Amino acid sequence: MNITRAKNIWIVAAICTVLCLAAIAVCLPVNTALAYDSYYQDEGGFDDSVFTALDYGLYWYDLSSPIPKKAGTAGANFDAQKPTVIFTHGMKINEGYNRRDLVSLWGATNGEFAAKGYDEYMYEEQYYQVLLQAGYNVGHFYWNQLAEISIDQDVRIWTSDIEGDLSYSVVNARGEKVMGDSQYNPTDSVAVLFGNALVEGLGASYDKPWRLVGHSMGGQLVLATAQNLVHQQKTGKIGANLVPERVSLIDPYLCNTATTEGMRLDHMDGAPIAAGTWTAELAANALEEIADYGVAVDAYGGTQFVYRNYVAMVEIQMAPLAADLRQLKLEAAEYEDVDGYATLPEYVALSQEIAALQADYDALKARHTALTERLGKNACWTHLDALADKYGATSHCMIIDYYFTTMYEPDQTDNFGTALPSCTSTTEYIRSLRGFNFSQKLRADSAANPFYRSTTDFVRCDYWRKSIPAAQAGVLYGIVGGYHTAELLDAQTGEAVQSARISSAGEYHFYNVADGDYKVRYTAADAVAQAEVSVDASAKALGTIAESDVHAVTQTEDGHEKDTLVFALVVTVACIALILMVVFIVLAAKAGKNLRKQEEKAQLAPDDEENSKN
Repeated sequence: MNITRAKNIWIVAAICTVLCLAAIAVCLPVNTALAYDSYYQDEGGFDDSVFTALDYGLYWYDLSSPIPKKAGTAGANFDAQKPTVIFTHGMKINEGYNRRDLVSLWGATNGEFAAKGYDEYMYEEQYYQVLLQAGYNVGHFYWNQLAEISIDQDVRIWTSDIEGDLSYSVVNARGEKVMGDSQYNPTDSVAVLFGNALVEGLGASYDKPWRLVGHSMGGQLVLATAQNLVHQQKTGKIGANLVPERVSLIDPYLCNTATTEGMRLDHMDGAPIAAGTWTAELAANALEEIADYGVAVDAYGGTQFVYRNYVAMVEIQMAPLAADLRQLKLEAAEYEDVDGYATLPEYVALSQEIAALQADYDALKARHTALTERLGKNACWTHLDALADKYGATSHCMIIDYYFTTMYEPDQTDNFGTALPSCTSTTEYIRSLRGFNFSQKLRADSAANPFYRSTTDFVRCDYWRKSIPAAQAGVLYGIVGGYHTAELLDAQTGEAVQSARISSAGEYHFYNVADGDYKVRYTAADAVAQAEVSVDASAKALGTIAESDVHAVTQTEDGHEKDTLVFALVVTVACIALILMVVFIVLAAKAGKNLRKQEEKAQLAPDDEENSKN
């Protein structure tokens, strides 16, 4: 083996190594987070004092740096001649003491999606930059150290009458989370702190349009703060110019945390709160008051844990009552075989207990129903069901980006031709949509990311429910388990009329269905099921298909998804590249060994020739 051949083998081995590493890199999830999406104390960014002491307040962004400057400090970027958007965050458990996020959380969440094998979602650029370039002031109210709380401590938004006052977290010299000095605990609720910061930061003479945007528990905060400003305006403390014209709720956290005896609403001049009031009811009160005042409110949600949390609480709170009722009724039924059982003292006592428990059950159900209707009727809600179905709890942060990305999305309408609410909708239009609820549905034939409005359909839905009202003509609704796609087939021709994606809850809808007989085919990766149904669209009835009507048939489908094939192909390439790399490295090693032997032999050859001459 000559030297040239040995070098060639090493070159080939190096190329194979590079190919192998590249293929492996493709297979591995890559976190493409922008370096400046969140700033920690040890990364420079904010001054150390915002973590080592209590710091909260309004900060303004500018284009010169991703780190905003506190309102009222040198270089703070606020122009009283421009409109304003102010964002605030929610709960910051285990990160509030050392972290401050920007308006968009894309960087933190994008890596999570990649790690789960999902396609990335992208957007044009950081939203605060786009808004600044469009002529807006962009602010952020930070209360991260005060937001270092558990989910049942949201009451501090409304009152400071809580055990331990408004405690806060700081970071010590070793970088550990500790509680700050209690003598510096705020004596007002977070809503009051926010309201005061807004009045001071905007200034009494500010007269341009402005809005509040709150994410998660920040959704409660912007409602309480807006109510505070409305109250101040009604009592003559501030002008109408310091009431936001619009409030946007991003996956707002609304829970059934109950207040206790003696609590008072700080932001409403200390008005008393009835013991046992849910924080969600306080939020509903605020929502109703600001909407009646004229504030336009739009809300976008998808996470079951957050914006439907009180629906889950219905099950949690009412399930024990329902179980107790069933048990008591079973016990009462055992007396029915006894003559004169109705007058037995034991049966009478049991009946009275059942009646009292039934009354409690009915009252709790009525309370939840009233809350549901108030929340649904006083804002314009967009339920991002498709986004939540695909990404689950991770969509909680994505919805921030969804809201701002609607700046780039084309106009879209629901099944009645109503334009969907968006970040760029006018205040007047959002105000006109009060009480409208929209539900997002991913098109069955679309593999695109439901993060974007243009990849999905939006349909009008009932207050706070995923179901479609029966008053809508030509709607076919069904629930089925274990399938991915539903197709509506003409019963005579067998041709597909519509298709729909089946949600993780098994729900699907067909819209604007004409009168006639149809078959519905459900498709999974390896099987198809079929059912027959008759639809009378002219009667404006909500046609339904029960799972019991589905008859499974043995039919294999090409259920391999594109992503799976691509992943398998990449893995195969990686394995081949790895094998080739090993082979060529072995060959290169052997070539190198032979080359060294030849060089040694070449060095010995002159000596042998000289010896032979002698």
